[in-house]
Amino acid sequence: MPLARGVKGCYDVNMSHTKVFLVLLLSSLVVCVAPSPARAEGSAAAFGTGVLQCFHPDAEFVSLSFSGERGTAGGHRAWAGWIKFHDAEEGVGLVRSRRDAVMAFVLDSRVQDGVTMVRITPTSDDGLMSPAQGCYLREWQRGY
Repeated sequence: MPLARGVKGCYDVNMSHTKVFLVLLLSSLVVCVAPSPARAEGSAAAFGTGVLQCFHPDAEFVSLSFSGERGTAGGHRAWAGWIKFHDAEEGVGLVRSRRDAVMAFVLDSRVQDGVTMVRITPTSDDGLMSPAQGCYLREWQRGY
């Protein structure tokens, strides 16, 4: 079954039902780097890196955190999350420096005709540049 454009997942995580769902959902949005199953921390870092590359292509991923499920209603689920990253700053000449920044987002999930669909909506961002408006993750994508 095809996933979101250019996206594959291969993760084996042993957690509670909700956390397993979240990890599977997140892992379906990232490119699988290694053929062997990844640990939960690895899948979160890969997910965060993938999301950051879409919204801030020049940034460097630092960390990802979630506050847990925000709510459910009629097959719709949502989680609030934050990605910490190093934002690129132009220096004198070709010298570049990095500064810390955070992008807060909501990860939405819904089931449509038996298919899980996901999207990511930035809610705040203190990077030098606004999150890319053309990032395909803003639109509903096929999950897993």
